[in-house]
Amino acid sequence: MAVACAGGAAVVGQAALGRELLGLFAGLELAVGLLLFFWLAWAGLGGLLGSRAPRVGRGLGAALALAGVGLPLAVLLARAARPLLGVAPGGFPQLGHLLLLTALLPAAPCLGLGWAFAAAWAGAARPLAVYRAEAAGAALAGLAFTFLLLPFLGLLASVLLAGVLAAGCGLWVADSRASRRLAGLGLAACLAGLASLPALEPASAAWRFGPGVAAVQETPYQTLALTRQEGQYTLFADGGWRFTAPDPESAQWAAHLALLSHPAPARVLLLGGDPCGQAGEALLHPSVRSLDVVDADPAVPGLLRRALPPGLCPALADARVRVHAEDATAFLDRPGEPWDVALLGLGEPVGLGQARFVSQEFLAAVRRALGPDGVLYLALPGNPAALGPAQARVLAGVRATLGAVFPEVLALPGASVRFLAAVRPGLLPRDPEPLLHRLAERGLEPAYVRPDSLADAFSPWARATLDAALDAAAGEVNHRFAPAAHLAALRAWLFQLAPGWVLPAARAGAGLGFWAGLAALSGLLGWGLARRTARGVARCVSGCVALAGGANMVLSLALLLGIQVLAGTLASRLALLAAGVMAGLALGAARVQAAGWSGRDALARLAAAQAGLCLALAGLGPLLSGPAAGMPGLARDALFAGLACGVGLLGGLHFGLAARVLGADQAPGAGLGGRLYALDLAGAALFLLPATLLGFPLLGFTGTLLAAAIPGIAGVVALLAAWRGSSPGNAVS
Repeated sequence: MAVACAGGAAVVGQAALGRELLGLFAGLELAVGLLLFFWLAWAGLGGLLGSRAPRVGRGLGAALALAGVGLPLAVLLARAARPLLGVAPGGFPQLGHLLLLTALLPAAPCLGLGWAFAAAWAGAARPLAVYRAEAAGAALAGLAFTFLLLPFLGLLASVLLAGVLAAGCGLWVADSRASRRLAGLGLAACLAGLASLPALEPASAAWRFGPGVAAVQETPYQTLALTRQEGQYTLFADGGWRFTAPDPESAQWAAHLALLSHPAPARVLLLGGDPCGQAGEALLHPSVRSLDVVDADPAVPGLLRRALPPGLCPALADARVRVHAEDATAFLDRPGEPWDVALLGLGEPVGLGQARFVSQEFLAAVRRALGPDGVLYLALPGNPAALGPAQARVLAGVRATLGAVFPEVLALPGASVRFLAAVRPGLLPRDPEPLLHRLAERGLEPAYVRPDSLADAFSPWARATLDAALDAAAGEVNHRFAPAAHLAALRAWLFQLAPGWVLPAARAGAGLGFWAGLAALSGLLGWGLARRTARGVARCVSGCVALAGGANMVLSLALLLGIQVLAGTLASRLALLAAGVMAGLALGAARVQAAGWSGRDALARLAAAQAGLCLALAGLGPLLSGPAAGMPGLARDALFAGLACGVGLLGGLHFGLAARVLGADQAPGAGLGGRLYALDLAGAALFLLPATLLGFPLLGFTGTLLAAAIPGIAGVVALLAAWRGSSPGNAVS
């Protein structure tokens, strides 16, 4: 029971901390990858220390108390990170901040969770039941967090409740006076946090979003915050700036430039963006008869209607406006009458979730949804007079991707770089005269889109300067599963930490030499593990536990990033996918525990489980970029849940069989289970870091998964060699 509570608290805390870091770093998935790396590293260290403790099996109560207090404390520290690090609300923290936070925040809770697992394993009569209970508790908690705790209690209350449960179980199983005192203090701290929740929530909102918070709402997708300062209201979504109202200058440029480029816009599509000012400006054009506002989060319009002063967002009350709570990709797949103008305001392509909106696949869907005179508009930050290399690559890549889809593309300088794309050539203006004529014809007099400002935007010198900067950057076409725009942003971050040659060298190394070197190293690894003595077989099995942990984590990360690429719902799916993996782990461990596999039989099945992980790695990439990409939402979610459970099932079978081969499930009081647990997590962490930083951005999904499979194949060969050389009675004799 205590270990099940620990597993549940771990999943709730991991999902909550992942959501907080995604919000802090504007949806950048690298934050989740690094969090998982340090989470595994600290938990593995805790398991190793617990297995080597002088009194193995003791300290379970204190370890659970440390985890119970550490989880809500980590979430509160993540919320206080902006003022502590001096980062303004809506600002983008530096890479050093990300490394610092992901390394330190999970330290205390994960040390406690790892120690608790090792202590419980060593003291259990049936140790594999400990592994199964932890996984089952995590799976149930993941479902509860997604469907019950987060929607009805909120994130901070959910984590505090998980802390109460963990510390309470620690008090229950404490076997010494010191452990009982520590567990009691931990339980009291978590209960005090719950009691002070009415004060903690507004205080933590001010930490995250600065003074003047008018409303905060946790949704399955993100954290929404509306702040008020000097008569202006700003909406933050997932920690990043969404829009400010009133902001007539930004709204007028975003709406009028595109609508004036169309001869008679009747139907307008607003994907993300500003549903107040931008939509209101678009409705001023007399020919507009309908405007569709699409936002994946259904809470956004409700929050604006509830928290904004009357009259500040009149577009939402206009009969011509229809609001759709749906992901933009799924919405564009609907059949219907084409739109004349599409206004994209879906964010800067920092992470995979934003980069998918400037992918060739998404822009092709937008083009299919536009009429014969259709025009698309999007703007990205960038000062043409001072573009850095990384920012220029992002903008050049967006231009290249637009050019791969639309026959005519125009980039205009200004406060941001504004892109116009047309369905047919010759539609976009090359000077301001057609736009000025339509302004007069439609009776519009916007304060900021004037003859002089349009002349500046269409200045031949300014446009030539911008085009030259983008030409020099040599941007690459952006794809969903080959996200060049995301890579450019990631490169800018890595340059803060490492010399400029790191990523170019890694890119060059991702050719034939890279694969040959990886195969050679894997061959050496397999040769080193393939020993037929009892001690050699034990070393081989232990090494394969680390390889399987790495394979399992790369598969899990691929599922997390894959759902982000296809649906942009990573924050809402973190706990759910983790629950699927943990349910599979529990099923796999239960199958091993119920079966009578032992000796050579268990070793052969262990080799089969290792081979199954390699096959999963080889097949997942083509599945995600192929059939999964064309599935509707519910079918896709069901597929990802099933894949997560399958990944966990292979991992649970592998760990349980390894423990059976080594006799770790028959040696209560020994620390072998904790050491195996530490090896599993260490392998996961060692595979995870290069996959996150270099693998997925440089090799893509299929390449990274194949690269992770090659060492696993060496493990299969080593296990088969060990099986052939083992005695019939026992694999390790």
